[in-house]
Amino acid sequence: MATTLNKDFAFPSNAALFLDFDGTLVGFQDNPYSVHLANSEISCLLNLNDKLDGALAIISGRDIVDLSKRVPIALWRIGNHGLYSAAPDTPPPNDLPKFSSDIRRKIDTVMSQVPEIWIEDKGPVLAIHHRKKPALGLAISQAISPLLAPLKTHIIQVGNCVVEIKPASANKGIGLRKQMTRDPFLGRIPIMIGDDTTDEEGFIAAKKLGGFGIKIGHGPTQAKYNLLNIQDLYSFLRLPT
Repeated sequence: MATTLNKDFAFPSNAALFLDFDGTLVGFQDNPYSVHLANSEISCLLNLNDKLDGALAIISGRDIVDLSKRVPIALWRIGNHGLYSAAPDTPPPNDLPKFSSDIRRKIDTVMSQVPEIWIEDKGPVLAIHHRKKPALGLAISQAISPLLAPLKTHIIQVGNCVVEIKPASANKGIGLRKQMTRDPFLGRIPIMIGDDTTDEEGFIAAKKLGGFGIKIGHGPTQAKYNLLNIQDLYSFLRLPT
């Protein structure tokens, strides 16, 4: 069970910070393309990045190109659940492989019978959003599972009002471990902060590397600590380091 952080907690001086985006740095919206950081939130992240000597990364399930439109380019960005990254002040890769068009057509046919969902292309990842129908996650997963037999490298992952079909290597834990081999992350203590089942792999990886996870919200988790909400997170991120 995670322990709620109090105001006396401070980052280790040699921390490396990994921050999820949706549900962690910003709240969920029906249209994920309308989500953006406030100016005060951008300033908070940039100040913290300076304090950590650049050892801060935004790690998200979003497509790396889309993520780079929503966070400062001065930060490390890791998108597509850890598959692709962009170093500070560099553009993201824009030649990502595409999801199978044949299987996409079959999924479209099945999902056309389900109201108020929409499907997002994220390079090799396909996301089925059902925020207006929160209880549909398991049913969607079961409906599309038989269609995925040809995609032997892909798995289904159920998140917060989204069902994603992604390569098994699209894993925030793998992305975190890879990032920890790069400067300026090398030799630091990894801290993963997230809110969703998709972040649990990052919590586990951080723990194995001598760090820990922080979950936004309550519920079963591999994280060591938790914070109640996004507002508490920004208060925590503004703590002196």
